[in-house]
Amino acid sequence: MCVIIHLEVWRRQTPVMSQLKTQRPRARRPRVGYITPRISDHNGLAIWSGMLETARLHGADVLCFAGGEVKHPEGAAGRANAIYDLVDRASLDGLVVWGSSLGYYAGPEATYEFCRQFEPLPLVSIGVALPGIPGVVLDSYGGERALMAHLIEVHSRRRLAFIRGPEGHREARERYRAYRDALAEYGLPFDPELVSPPYLWIQADGIEVTSNGAEAVRLFVEERRVEFDALVSTSDTFMLGALPALLERGIRVPEDVSVVGFDDKPATRLLSPALTTVQIRMRERGRQALDLLLARLNGEDIPAEVLQPARLVIRRSCGCSDAVEGRGQAAGWPTGEHAEGLDALTGERRAAALAVLAQALEAVDQPAAQAAPLLDAFLAELQGEPSGLFLPAWDALLAHTEDSEREVWDWQDVLLALREQMLPYLTADPVRLRQAEDLWHHARSHVGERAWRVQARAGHYAGQQSDRLYALSRSLALAVDVPELTDILAGMLPALNITSCHLALYEEPDNPAGACRLV
Repeated sequence: MCVIIHLEVWRRQTPVMSQLKTQRPRARRPRVGYITPRISDHNGLAIWSGMLETARLHGADVLCFAGGEVKHPEGAAGRANAIYDLVDRASLDGLVVWGSSLGYYAGPEATYEFCRQFEPLPLVSIGVALPGIPGVVLDSYGGERALMAHLIEVHSRRRLAFIRGPEGHREARERYRAYRDALAEYGLPFDPELVSPPYLWIQADGIEVTSNGAEAVRLFVEERRVEFDALVSTSDTFMLGALPALLERGIRVPEDVSVVGFDDKPATRLLSPALTTVQIRMRERGRQALDLLLARLNGEDIPAEVLQPARLVIRRSCGCSDAVEGRGQAAGWPTGEHAEGLDALTGERRAAALAVLAQALEAVDQPAAQAAPLLDAFLAELQGEPSGLFLPAWDALLAHTEDSEREVWDWQDVLLALREQMLPYLTADPVRLRQAEDLWHHARSHVGERAWRVQARAGHYAGQQSDRLYALSRSLALAVDVPELTDILAGMLPALNITSCHLALYEEPDNPAGACRLV
């Protein structure tokens, strides 16, 4: 038997479920499908959340087909791809596919052949552009180049070791290409002994291979015995194993070796020192992919490829103790009698400060229009207007983040952007500078408090859901007939936030696209 889950904007009737079909109206909401091998990990959930936001905004219905990778090496795991046989071209208007993840083992050519079976449906791909299929693609090359430039220019690193990702993956190839090009640009020799073999990011059972990072450290330090002053990785996944492996060998980070990753995964919050990395904004990719598909369905011309910028996130593992102090010093801010006060923050200067602050807000999924009210509240409090303006405005923005359970720690970067833009106009006024630092300190503490509450709430919720899933699994396993099964589902699914479902009995279990009976 198979449970078809019907949630929020999930609206789907497969051709095998004729009893579920209804008369389709002439004018209806767009109905699209999303094909993915993973939806439960951090990146998968972020893409799905972004698509749901866009679907609600534009009044579209989306159904997710979560199967497995194309040509998965393990036959048992590959059986999950039977879900793709349920994609009904007649009842869908278009498809979004997570192309780079689907082709993790097979590569882009096999992924393209897989997608062709859904013709003539319009398609949009995430992670890789395929022939005739527009793609929302990360600028992995630009992100890796920015990391390399930071290590070489700011920290004077000259012997940079590199942990490679899977050879057939586009993102891994682009990051490795950027590594080699950056060495050439700065006149540093390429040493193959400083490059690891290609490692998998995830193993066949879907578990991330953090041990490959530790293996790379062992290879460099103990087998090849090469000296290096920086370790660059194609993924944060490897750093979860590599950074502890360095510390276990008495190699100090960042004093002896600068360490940087890529992806800005939540799990790296456990590392100490905090990991310098690149933010890839998977939620935004989900939003953009569905936006493109809906635009295409409306007859609009869309680009063959949308290149999404990768954002550098500076933390302590590279050697930066304070990202703002480092940038400010390099900018040569005026001090003493040459410094200008807040009155000079007008016209183009104000516009430039707002642009930087707006970019930081957009990185935490906030409208750029919030930049001006936040800056004005900060300036008003410093310029003698009634106190208590800035922190309430700051908390109002944070409250939206907490309510949606998004990453709270990234709001530190918004504060850093504000501080970076304001410091040049405060150096001439020690009183106002102290007042500003006090405001920033309290704002940081508010971020920490909210982050703690979000984590505590998420942990409590996860524990409750785990208990409920265990109880549901146990009850389903002990059910003796269909009436008992339906009673269990009706009684326990609402506690999992599943408000309705369809239960169908497949007459031929080995033929999921064949006939089934609604029970």
